[in-house]
Formats: sequence, C-alpha cells, structure tokens
Amino acid sequence: MGAGEVGEAGEAGEAGEAGEVGEVGEVGEAGEAGGVGEAGEAGGGRGGREKMILIT
Repeated sequence: MGAGEVGEAGEAGEAGEAGEVGEVGEVGEAGEAGGVGEAGEAGGGRGGREKMILIT
C-alpha cells in the first residue's frame, strides 16, 4: 500500500488588533507655599552701669 498524500498547510491566523492607548494621568496640584518665618526679637541694650563697671 502506498503512503497517503500530505495534506495542505492551514492558513495563518490574522494578527490581533493593537490595544488602546491608556489615558494620561491628571497633573497633581502644586503644594502651598511655606509661610514667612517670624522675625527674631531684638537683643536688649546694655545698661549704662554695666559700661561704667567694665571701664573702671
């Protein structure tokens, strides 16, 4: 008995469709600006007596 004939190759399947592009995320809100620092207290003046004691 002779060998049977080889069957024809099947056709290639179609390529799948490309996925949709994801949406762009929203931009975050800007942070609040920091508050201005408080001014330092002025140093107390030296008394006149202290100057006189230092001189003598």
